[in-house]
Amino acid sequence: MDNLDSITPEALRPTQASRFSSQKSVLPPILCDKDKHFLAKVHLFIEEEKQKTRFNEDDQSSQRFAIYSEAFNLVVNHVTVYKDILADIKREYEECINALQNGQRDTLFIRNKIKALASLPSAIAGYQRRKIDLEEKLAILTADNERLQTHLDTLKIRDDQSEVSEEKQGRGETPEEFEEKRPIPGLTVAQWTDETILQESVSRLDRAMQEILKQQKSAYVPISKKIETEALLQQRIKARDDTLSRGLELRKKNVKIKAALDALKTYKQKKEENRDFKEDLGEYMIKVLRGNRTLQRQLSWMDDGENASFEEDDPSKEKEAELILEYIDKFNDFFLDEEYEKAAVHAANSPRGVLRTMETLKRFCDVSRDCKSLPSPLLVYSEALMHSSAAQEHVVDEEMSLICSRCALDENRPELIEHWISQPCITVSDELGSSLVEYSQKHPQYEDLCLAIAHEVFVEVQNHMEVCKTFYQLNQLSSLLDYSKNVAKFTTNQYLQLIRCCPSGRLAWNLCRPSNELTPDLEQVDHPMMSLYQATALPIRFDQAICALINADDVNATDIAARFLDDVYTDGFLENEDGYVIRSGDVTSLHRIVYDETDSEVADDVISDWMRVAQFCEDNDLTEVAMEIRAAQVVKKAIEKALRVIAQDEKEAFDYYT
Repeated sequence: MDNLDSITPEALRPTQASRFSSQKSVLPPILCDKDKHFLAKVHLFIEEEKQKTRFNEDDQSSQRFAIYSEAFNLVVNHVTVYKDILADIKREYEECINALQNGQRDTLFIRNKIKALASLPSAIAGYQRRKIDLEEKLAILTADNERLQTHLDTLKIRDDQSEVSEEKQGRGETPEEFEEKRPIPGLTVAQWTDETILQESVSRLDRAMQEILKQQKSAYVPISKKIETEALLQQRIKARDDTLSRGLELRKKNVKIKAALDALKTYKQKKEENRDFKEDLGEYMIKVLRGNRTLQRQLSWMDDGENASFEEDDPSKEKEAELILEYIDKFNDFFLDEEYEKAAVHAANSPRGVLRTMETLKRFCDVSRDCKSLPSPLLVYSEALMHSSAAQEHVVDEEMSLICSRCALDENRPELIEHWISQPCITVSDELGSSLVEYSQKHPQYEDLCLAIAHEVFVEVQNHMEVCKTFYQLNQLSSLLDYSKNVAKFTTNQYLQLIRCCPSGRLAWNLCRPSNELTPDLEQVDHPMMSLYQATALPIRFDQAICALINADDVNATDIAARFLDDVYTDGFLENEDGYVIRSGDVTSLHRIVYDETDSEVADDVISDWMRVAQFCEDNDLTEVAMEIRAAQVVKKAIEKALRVIAQDEKEAFDYYT
């Protein structure tokens, strides 16, 4: 049936042949002023309606026929002699057009009905499988309920028996025996009800408790322990000074080696530029190093810095050991008095960082377990550590950073970690990034923030796979592809591992989509998806991506792979990272992809990835997709075999004639 759009008002006008079918020449009609005015009015009406509907001259929509139909009515109403015949003609045309429209609607209805009937068997099969699954689950639940009810009855019987035995034992005991089970130490039974004696006992116990606390604060260790501690401190200070001296020597040596290397490069460059340059290398090096004022100034600064640091850190001059011990005692007093905030600030600003250690952090961890108030002492100490890092010139190590960060997450303060990393005050690690990702999964309100922080952490530790995972969780597919290709430079196996960790049809398509394959009719068109086909070489093959999707860790990986294959087969709507829809056509058809990737030289008994994909389609009710894959492989092998036979025949013919 012809389309309604093929009928135009021009087709209703008399043709040039019918107009001049008569052999007689006919003069054009002579119009009166009234007819001229009417024709101008009709033309004006048509132009105004076209402007209102806003369509081009090439548009053959039903609105155009409505405009000309109304103009035809004006003509019919204007004429008098031909009104009846024109009305009949108009009615016949309208009946024809209505018949075409009704035919289109009937065709669409029948097509939809055929599709619905075609999908009915698969729907029935799905419902039957669902029925079987529900029956199995119901049987399991029924068995569990019976087992639990039996266990509950057993527990009830056991409780009843224990209550009966307790009642029997209670009847056999005398009141004196029951009272003697809970004595008050130091008091007789008669004194238990004497209020005066009880108050004196309470006062005596309070005084004893205060005395014990005072002794705990004022108790001293043996003098030998202090001597040992001071000796150990002096030993550590001497080792530190030796290390600083060794480090200064190495830094000086490094500066001299760099200057010598620069001089050697300059000597070599002069030698290449001027062949007449005959100066000895050793003499040239000595002259350059002696005349290098920058080198001499750097060495002088290093010597001055060493002397200043040794004068400032001289323990004998300031009695540094005694000051540090007093500082530690003050910290212990704060801690025993439960003034944890003062203790945290005091420890964080300790000289030489003697209290910025894991042992101090563990003490705050121990008291935070029983603390109900927020923020906890551990978080207070963590914040004090971070705030004083710049002044102490000491970045918290990896283990302490992880403990402090987890404490902040436990108290729902992920913004603190973001601030600490930006300073920077902490040492990042893979464990810190994993903790942030895990926290984002449990607390969706902080998901974007935690994933962004985890992304920065993984980038800093150069864990490329985790960086790509955070890009995937943040729904930044274009950044993921750019990072994996240009920064991480993944291999094929790493790309496949990425698909298994992040099962997504969009990711698999963009990693194996066709590149630089433009059909001739689209090369000159400003198409919104043209940029999609400007990709570089393909990282992986399409069959490898599908197998990776099938073997992914996600429980829904099978459904994702099946839906992805069905979309590619039906030229479905696969969205890329920018939200565009991939165009359909031969370039991206499943048949074309399988044909291009099939290796015709592989033996038939070898199981290829495409054969695994076809078997997966058959197992998941994608029979048509499996047939399309197998057909493309057969066609490729047949064509390759025919080409080889033709080439062999041509070679034999050439050898015969030569």
